[in-house]
Amino acid sequence: MNSVLRTKVGNVEVVLVGTAHVLKESVERVRETIREEMPEVVALELDMKRFSSLYESRDVSLKEVIKQGKFMVFLVGVILSYVQRKIGAEIGVEPGAEMKEAIKTAKEIGARIALIDQELETTLSRFLKTLSLREKLRLLLSILGVFRGKVEVDEDITDEETVNELLEELKEISPSTYKVFVEERNVVMANRIREIASAMENGKIVAVMGAGHLKGVS
Repeated sequence: MNSVLRTKVGNVEVVLVGTAHVLKESVERVRETIREEMPEVVALELDMKRFSSLYESRDVSLKEVIKQGKFMVFLVGVILSYVQRKIGAEIGVEPGAEMKEAIKTAKEIGARIALIDQELETTLSRFLKTLSLREKLRLLLSILGVFRGKVEVDEDITDEETVNELLEELKEISPSTYKVFVEERNVVMANRIREIASAMENGKIVAVMGAGHLKGVS
């Protein structure tokens, strides 16, 4: 997959930049693309909570989480965060580094920043509701494999063939996970990009997102 795709919404050009969230090459690609394209808007695969968490840690009251009936959502979020940090630590890149670079570069060129992803809590709640028992077991085994082993990630992870293989594997392991984490969020992000573009007479948007979303959003 070309890591940079172009499309148009009316008179507005939309440049989609595909990343792997823990690759140094993704950080460089994001910086270079924003500087070359000079967009009016830089759209990010983030919601407000994840945007804030890039710069500040927040203490979470487990008692409050349980009281609100969100323990399973909280637990899944913790596991996913751990897996991403583990991968990042093994290859020497801080998770979210490409988003931080996008924000920094957008500010340098005077571009507006837009957050286009669905709230993580909504995604995780939908995920837990749709997951079958069989899918839960298969996903648990896959996650345990990450906890036990060493994860190797290289820049090929953003190539079309590799991305398609990974998405097909996810769809096979857990169709519900694919639907909630990929398909539904593709629709949310595509709609929000269209909303931003419709408010612009012309110009350009650079949207930064995981490589697995490029095809669906475009």
